[in-house]
Amino acid sequence: MNAQGTIHRQPLLTQGQLRDLRRFHEVGRAWCRRQELTVGIRHDMALWARHMDTAPCADGVNPTFDPKCGPAAGNESFWIEVRDATGLTVGCVAARVFRNVDLRWLLESMRLWFDPLPAALTGQEGPRLLLRADLSGDTCHFGGLWVHPDRRGGLLAGLLVRLARAHAVERFGPMLETSISFRELALRPSFAAGHAFQHVVPCLEGHFPPTRRVELIYLNYSPAGHLEEILPATIALFSAAGS
Repeated sequence: MNAQGTIHRQPLLTQGQLRDLRRFHEVGRAWCRRQELTVGIRHDMALWARHMDTAPCADGVNPTFDPKCGPAAGNESFWIEVRDATGLTVGCVAARVFRNVDLRWLLESMRLWFDPLPAALTGQEGPRLLLRADLSGDTCHFGGLWVHPDRRGGLLAGLLVRLARAHAVERFGPMLETSISFRELALRPSFAAGHAFQHVVPCLEGHFPPTRRVELIYLNYSPAGHLEEILPATIALFSAAGS
């Protein structure tokens, strides 16, 4: 059964917004060059999953973006990889588009993570839905964010998320943008500032099958058009930053 949602037709990008997107990509790549890093856009989601399975200090493989757990492969998924001068992967983030979905249904049914549900989860009671906002339509979901332990504490994580959001807007057009985080991370001011989503709200509470723990999970989201609004400040930030 498909989710019932309202299709939100999004406006095309203006010339000014396209110019800002191109400028941000230039600035982001220039920032990476100053750190002797290179950025690549990948479409093999199985390769992302294999990397995350062995990446140091990773939290595991997010099933949302794992082709073994659902239709994450294809034309509407991608991941961004950052490598250092030796060719070592030092950062990545993934993205996947969900067409015409009711986000509350996607969360409550666990279809955000598993589609179809594994037999072990069928009939089991999942976490309790806390999300009150009515969010539906085309949605680009981001996750699978990882930065090498030696590179943490700087701007790389925030750059990865914003590069992924910018690429998604260019490729798919403006739409609802979302990600998921656990309570400890979601409530950190540095996390909110770095990822720059407009809203951070509780969405699920209870036993969470992907971690096999009781969790309080937050939804980070921005309506269509928000990224374009913050691009000038983002461009200024990474133009001035040295590390």
